[in-house]
Amino acid sequence: MSQSHETATDNRGFIGLQKVFQSLPEFIRSPYFLVPGILVFLSFPLIIIFLSPNLQLLDNLTPTLFFFFFFAYLFAGVSFAFLFLTFAYSRYTSQKLLLILLLGLVVRVLMFFSSPILEDDYYRYLWDGAVSANGFNPYQYSPAEI
Repeated sequence: MSQSHETATDNRGFIGLQKVFQSLPEFIRSPYFLVPGILVFLSFPLIIIFLSPNLQLLDNLTPTLFFFFFFAYLFAGVSFAFLFLTFAYSRYTSQKLLLILLLGLVVRVLMFFSSPILEDDYYRYLWDGAVSANGFNPYQYSPAEI
């Protein structure tokens, strides 16, 4: 009798999870939605692992940047697939999606040609990047010293 009670207790959590999964809408339960969602979820720890300074897997910065951009593009691609499939199975039409994307693009193009409003460190970032690119310490020389 106690063995059947243990089995019922062990399966209760799994059965509850099945009920939650079955209560989700059909398009969320489809593999086209779940697989990209799981990949997006798993890409966060991978990015953190490869950017961790304690990893010391690679001594050179170039391969680390390669891994960063590889996982960033992987995340972007999977996110795009996730969003594409979400809209493919949702009630939103392609015209609404196109309007949202077009509006976002127009706002970014308009802001691209404007000067930074609340940011005055922009030129300092450019200076530090130029000094670092030439192999010098950006904290050693200030723009006023040159």
